[in-house]
Amino acid sequence: MQTVGQGTVDDLIADAEAAGYAATPRLITDWVTQGLIDKPKLRPLGRGRGSNKALYPDNQRKLFVALLAHRKTVRNISNLAKIPVAIWVYYGDEYVPLAQAKRAFRTWLGDYRASHERAEWSAREMLGQLDNPEATPKARRRLRRTLAHIAYTGELDLIALEDAASEVFQPRISPILRAVGPPGACITVEVMINLIQARLTAAKLVKDDRATDIQLRQARQAQIIERAQYDALQPQFAVQAGPVLADWFKPVTFEEKVNTCCVDLLTMIGLHLRNQ
Repeated sequence: MQTVGQGTVDDLIADAEAAGYAATPRLITDWVTQGLIDKPKLRPLGRGRGSNKALYPDNQRKLFVALLAHRKTVRNISNLAKIPVAIWVYYGDEYVPLAQAKRAFRTWLGDYRASHERAEWSAREMLGQLDNPEATPKARRRLRRTLAHIAYTGELDLIALEDAASEVFQPRISPILRAVGPPGACITVEVMINLIQARLTAAKLVKDDRATDIQLRQARQAQIIERAQYDALQPQFAVQAGPVLADWFKPVTFEEKVNTCCVDLLTMIGLHLRNQ
């Protein structure tokens, strides 16, 4: 997109109209509060003379129009909030400053209109990773309800989760723990439960605005490294996994990285805390 330079709230509204979207000063204020766009830079005149209209950086003007475009196809603010977080992770503070990313991260976590939908998606995803052809439909339903409850409420009954997960992942009693996936990317019940615990721990920290800048930057770096490592090893994983598990180890598109960015950040923050 062509550089447009800094602009006032009037310029943002003009940008929206030029792109075919409607925008109001109230929408812009709300999106600043939610972290979708950053706070503008104030321009005081000095000596009690008030100030000129605040300025939004060039990158924020572009982001504003991009968010308006995405708003046409998303169902809730949660999906929009993932975009500035992903830009901060993969492009850095020049495009989205950390303070803005933190507000957007909390918006993503606190969007209760999306919480049921996200809980069900999370449950289906984890059930797919833990599923076993020998598991009964009743066991699958129990695990899905347990996972959805955890994702929605943030409350973890560890014994209930372990029982429900084991009943699906390893329905037959065996001294050998079942592991699925290629070497270096094996999935076990213990691995999944550790991930859930890590995400819950991090979610509480972020919701309470207690995640430090250092923790967030460390998590971003870890996420970038892990994604790069997966991209490099993905062809090998796909071959080793075989046709049955091929869908688990597909190439990850940038759109998919954006969609999972906030969950990935929670995971990295939580795992770092557990390893301290």
